[in-house]
Amino acid sequence: VTGFPSGAHTPATKAFEAANAVKHGATEIDMVVNLGFVFDSMWLELGDEIAKVRKSISESVKLKVIIESAALTDEQIVMSCRVAVANGADFVKTSTGFHKSGGASVHAVQLMRATVGNSIG
Repeated sequence: VTGFPSGAHTPATKAFEAANAVKHGATEIDMVVNLGFVFDSMWLELGDEIAKVRKSISESVKLKVIIESAALTDEQIVMSCRVAVANGADFVKTSTGFHKSGGASVHAVQLMRATVGNSIG
């Protein structure tokens, strides 16, 4: 997992962590997004962060983007999912399970599925 648990690592650090994990045998990478980007509607920066991690690993490695949905508004969940998909995520995940706002909710999962469709996990 890159950027665990807070997501506050720099994009370069997350990309290094991902590449290093793959070098040592990982076939899937979970990355925690920088919530500051989400809270401040910095969608280009969020996209750049996800793209940097995606580019640091081969296409055969699954990239799972964790958005901490319990801390987000519906609009932030939708935008985070859209940005993740647009920048190469194979999966969008609700939470690390460590954020103080809590974990997954049925509502968040339904909203995320409605946003990404069936094209990704």
